[in-house]
Amino acid sequence: NPPDYLRDMLAGMSEREIQQQIEGHILDFVGAVYSGSFDDVENIWKGYAFDRGNKERDYYLAFDWGPHYPHVLLIEHRRDRDIDIVVDEYCEDHKGHRQVIEEATAQFQARWGLRPADYAAVYCDHNPADARYEAYAFFRRGRSAGARPVISELQRPGDWEHGLSTVAWRLEPNRNARPEQRNMNTRRLFFADRLLQSKSPRSILRCLKLYRWREGVVDSTMVLEDRVTKGPHCNGPDALRYYCGPRYRAERWRDERA
Repeated sequence: NPPDYLRDMLAGMSEREIQQQIEGHILDFVGAVYSGSFDDVENIWKGYAFDRGNKERDYYLAFDWGPHYPHVLLIEHRRDRDIDIVVDEYCEDHKGHRQVIEEATAQFQARWGLRPADYAAVYCDHNPADARYEAYAFFRRGRSAGARPVISELQRPGDWEHGLSTVAWRLEPNRNARPEQRNMNTRRLFFADRLLQSKSPRSILRCLKLYRWREGVVDSTMVLEDRVTKGPHCNGPDALRYYCGPRYRAERWRDERA
């Protein structure tokens, strides 16, 4: 096949997909969506320190509404290095949409001093519509003080797949790293080491390991379908997808084309 054919095929694939579908490797990922992308050592930011006064740091919120298992992530973006660090999370079960917004923002304000007007943007699931409207109303209320409107995940064909691939791309080492960076950790999505102490049964670090492809049977053989298993461990990774998908999709395509 000509080089352009292979390049076009690789564009948009995660490292796991390339190893499995192009290079023919049999991967022992037992159905986990981000196995081969998420590393519970390399993706942990050791000794995380919060520095609100640093002008190179912006803060974002990512919401997945539930309805039974809502999850909210507080994400710090460091512009000087183009990296994201998940700093904190809210994952209380069976909460109403308004309650999730109010309790999550109150928790982050108490712990980090971040007011609703301090976030650069807020990303959330497009559905249900009433949750999205609640978010717009809550965060626009302080718009005169610097708050930004909520940015919802775009609902276009392929957004789900692109979101998954973009999260994996941020979790994995940068394949286009400069030669002097080759022995460095060039991943671009991290989790503060304080999250390792979480006692929640569906903390984001636990969810990333239990976020699985749905299993099916074809001709008496177990196969993995192109859909994730719905359950209490999918909301945290979905919130991450709502943030990474629209924010980094175009950058991922440029990076993989390069």
